[in-house]
Amino acid sequence: MLSSYSVFLPSYSVGTDCYREIPYVTRKYGTKAVVIGGKTAMQKRKPSHAESKAGTGDSDPGL
Repeated sequence: MLSSYSVFLPSYSVGTDCYREIPYVTRKYGTKAVVIGGKTAMQKRKPSHAESKAGTGDSDPGL
C-alpha cells in the first residue's frame, strides 16, 4: 500500500536583483539552506549567495 505525502517545490526567480529578495521570501521556512552542485557551480553562486544573506545575521559555512 502506498502512503500519501506532500512536497513543497519552490518556484524560481529571475532578474538582476532577485537574490536581494531571498531573505524576505524565505524567512518563514527557517534559516538553513542546502546548495548542491560541482566546483564551478559553487564558485559561481558565492557572490549572489553572499548578497542574499547580507543583513540576515546568518553565516556561510564556507561552501
